[in-house]
Amino acid sequence: MLDSEVTIPEVAEAHAAALELRIRTLRLHRAVLRKVAGRGSTAPEEIRLVHKLAQLSADERRALINDFIDDTFGDLDLGPDFLPMMRGAVPELPEEPTQQQTEAWVELAELVQDPEFRDGLRRAATAQARAAAEVGRPSTDSNQSLATLLRQRVDAATEAGTEPRSPAARPVVDELVAAYARHTGQSDGPAFRPWLLELLESSGDRRYERYWRLLAVINGRPVPEEVAPAAEWLVAALRNG
Repeated sequence: MLDSEVTIPEVAEAHAAALELRIRTLRLHRAVLRKVAGRGSTAPEEIRLVHKLAQLSADERRALINDFIDDTFGDLDLGPDFLPMMRGAVPELPEEPTQQQTEAWVELAELVQDPEFRDGLRRAATAQARAAAEVGRPSTDSNQSLATLLRQRVDAATEAGTEPRSPAARPVVDELVAAYARHTGQSDGPAFRPWLLELLESSGDRRYERYWRLLAVINGRPVPEEVAPAAEWLVAALRNG
């Protein structure tokens, strides 16, 4: 047999590689079709957009996220750690993503290109930075502990059927407001509650939290528990006075 001849194992390996590529392509097409079907949309341009987003390379995905970060936060003074944190949290689809990961990436890619989402997130970041300038930046552990307390207390109140505007909600609200006051080095009182309400309202869009949950799905990490519903409950209670 001549050295230039291709052996049967080599042919089999080439066919296997081609088949793997075809399988990945079919999985991608399936993910795109299911995503579109779930929306109930039949617009050809939307189908093309979803398919294009699903086919972006790793470099293109990273560029899309970096453009979002630069446009939304680039000229804001958000502290030395904020932008590196955002740039370090980029979507990294595996070579063979699951249906859920592909759908999460398409949703995330559409989300970060939404001007309304960018504008709202920019306003929220500005409000958070202003609050940090006034009272300092609590530690990550402190933030997580407060979020856990908020979720636990509101979940318990909700399970008990306690409406945020009802008198029965007052002890829960008082406990949570006191926790926020300690968290920010302030005291609960007539001036603090409007300040807290404004801060919570500035980041009240559930899509902000959705961004991080989608990112976790894409990167194969545990999806953080939702805090937004609990924050909305507290906002409703604070609006009630």
